[in-house]
Amino acid sequence: MHAVAFDTCFGMFHDASGDTAIVLLAPFGVEGLAAHKSLRLLGEDCARRGFPTLRFDCPGTANALGDEADVDLIASRSAAAEQAVAWIRQQTGLSKVVLVGLRLGASIAALVGPAVQAERVVLMAPVVSGKRYLRELKSLVQLTKGAEALVAGDGADQEFDGFRFSENSLASLKALNLATLPAPASDVLILAPEGQPAMANLGDTWRAGGTRVTLNPFEGFAALIADPTVAEPPRTDLTQVAGWLGVAAPLPRPAAAVTPARLETESFIETAAAFGPENQVFGLFCQARRPQPNVPAVILLNTGANPHYGWARQSVEVARQLAASGISSLRIDTSGIGETPDLPGRPNRVVYVPTSSADVVAAVDWLEGQGHHHPMVAGTCSGAYLAFQTALIEPRLSALAMINLQKFFWDDSQRLTIYSSTEHYLSQLWQPALWSRLLRGEVDTSGILRTIGQRLSRTLRFRLQRVVGSVGEDSEHARILRGFADFRQRNLKILIGYTIGDGGIDEMTLHLGRNASHVAGPNLRFTQIEAFDHNFTSPRDRAALIPVLRDFALECAPPKAFAATAAE
Repeated sequence: MHAVAFDTCFGMFHDASGDTAIVLLAPFGVEGLAAHKSLRLLGEDCARRGFPTLRFDCPGTANALGDEADVDLIASRSAAAEQAVAWIRQQTGLSKVVLVGLRLGASIAALVGPAVQAERVVLMAPVVSGKRYLRELKSLVQLTKGAEALVAGDGADQEFDGFRFSENSLASLKALNLATLPAPASDVLILAPEGQPAMANLGDTWRAGGTRVTLNPFEGFAALIADPTVAEPPRTDLTQVAGWLGVAAPLPRPAAAVTPARLETESFIETAAAFGPENQVFGLFCQARRPQPNVPAVILLNTGANPHYGWARQSVEVARQLAASGISSLRIDTSGIGETPDLPGRPNRVVYVPTSSADVVAAVDWLEGQGHHHPMVAGTCSGAYLAFQTALIEPRLSALAMINLQKFFWDDSQRLTIYSSTEHYLSQLWQPALWSRLLRGEVDTSGILRTIGQRLSRTLRFRLQRVVGSVGEDSEHARILRGFADFRQRNLKILIGYTIGDGGIDEMTLHLGRNASHVAGPNLRFTQIEAFDHNFTSPRDRAALIPVLRDFALECAPPKAFAATAAE
């Protein structure tokens, strides 16, 4: 597998020696995050069957340059799909190309299939009607995140859970209707989830026009497009697609001479990195063109199971804005997330896994090989947990940034649901808006009360143990305090940051005191981030996070001892 770039797009190319190439087209927004691993698995399977396969990020999405919120996404994605087909034809010398798309990516495949003369087309749960798609997005966001996750932008723009549609994009989506289009190829496979008659009707329409259409159920669809942290690859459906594609006829040719991916602007150069066991851990290095002297590079960790670019490109924004301030960074995928496969000996769970710290240590090794000694590691939520776990075992780190940390240690008996802090809930009791939401049924009252009860019970039990002196040396609390004592001795710079009212504040306060006062020292800074969203999904919340990380990194020039070691 090779990281590649063409025009402003970033992609992953799975080379093979068959006579037909495949281009995979990804969904939009949260569906794209959730499906990333599934499309990687499909790309790998297609390559094993002899199909050279390209996956890629459209302009303004994931790792690509630009901002999709500034363009007509239908026109932009269609043009990018045609460029991708041209790229793989030039790269392989093959003329036969199959398009495989998922959700909005399937709609793009249907739109451009005739123009690129696609040999065959696979449409996985295609968006048949853009108007219905927008209604579904709005309903889903309101159901899972509340009306506040629907934000009106400038002019007639609309933001859905951090992903923004421009006015032109909204107009193009509303005009999208696959039922009015000719069939995209002479041979089409449609995977239709249960309860989607529009997809079956689409197949009937094209079949009546003489196209060979295969309509199969998409049984794993619901699990595929769930929240990215719990999304499950629909392995049976992916195997079904691969089986329909068959095996490419062998066409011996030299391996494609692939130019390594390189994306550039005035402030950064981005290149792919591979490290760890058999170079299977993936990273993307964002090198500042005008680096600040003695400021450490930053390792950016996954949040939940979101790939290395982050929810609504959060990690991309952080990395590129850090680079604009002269700070280089490496955003990585740990085992089982994004571009990194499930590594041998690792658990099936991909978040709150202490063994994933080995992947971060491998990133430190790689950075050292590039001349970046004693980096800083930064993570949000589960990424903050992994940053803490790595700092416990990796003395080469110079700084540790933990944002919205929920747990210092994890055991499998625990179940984590993100709620606000107890103090935040108590402060809201006198707010009329809260009671209005309660009456409308928009508040998970039972879950909140259960969580507050568990927190208070745990706090009382812990304080009682301290009074009677039964907090053991092997307890979680003792291990946390030993860790922070070791950090101070090593002069490891620490940032602990929380958004307003974040639920992790209770856990931090239990062990470290209010505002981490029990471990206060010159090496530690506690800060409140002026945002309310735990996940920093909205642009305004990300705008509050980035300066916090930037300013902390700029303050973390390595101590003289580190500088001397680096010089040696």
